[in-house]
Amino acid sequence: DLEATAMAAFALINSGRYPQAAGQVLNYLISAKDPNGTWHSTNATVAALRALLLAQQGATTKVNAEVQVLINGHRVWSQAITEENSDLMFLIDGKQYVRPGANKVEIKFAGEGTTLYQIVTRYYLPWLKHPALPGDILSIKVAYDKTKLAVHDTVTATVTIKNNTPARTSMVIVDLGVPPGFTDLVDRKVIDKFKLTGRQIIVYLEKLEPHQELTFSYSLIARFPIKAQTPKSTVSEYYNPDNRADAPPVEMEVVGG
Repeated sequence: DLEATAMAAFALINSGRYPQAAGQVLNYLISAKDPNGTWHSTNATVAALRALLLAQQGATTKVNAEVQVLINGHRVWSQAITEENSDLMFLIDGKQYVRPGANKVEIKFAGEGTTLYQIVTRYYLPWLKHPALPGDILSIKVAYDKTKLAVHDTVTATVTIKNNTPARTSMVIVDLGVPPGFTDLVDRKVIDKFKLTGRQIIVYLEKLEPHQELTFSYSLIARFPIKAQTPKSTVSEYYNPDNRADAPPVEMEVVGG
């Protein structure tokens, strides 16, 4: 739906006609962005960006204005916007001014021209209050053979991923959280394509057949004493990241030294 809407917006804007309808379609596209600032899939994101870029050609030119940002009555930022800097992006962090409950964000624009803005919020919930994701296209379980161990001990994690639908899923990504203080040892005979980062093992699967269940394991070596939670583990489709499932964090304790 988003891809088709973006293509229609591009056609309306490119025609130079129906500006009111084009504006309504653009407003819909802007409101439909996901929390990552994209449009849920690669094709929809590219189509939406094409439409927005075409619509905004010249929208931020000939600007001569003073812009202020206020949060709960506190002025947190002010900047003169001119033709020389109107193409720059200014990032304002107002976390020290927010409070529990409702917050009021004001953007004051005094002068000539137009400019673009976006307001983004982030918040954290205890895992027990984490809302369930809609649907159950994919599922993931991560089980550790032990959660208390000594320095230099090894713990084995067993991962089970399942496609719960009668259709094939393509380009599946498994993001496995590694607790701090652990070194990972991946079984290369089981996983033929993966990527290691500081606190993640990212596994790429070309496809999962209908109702297919895949199980594999990897090992972690404790490097120093620590008590911490593993990051959550996630399985998702690359081109449809909303089709995802999470495995909750697990508390690990390493003793000795």
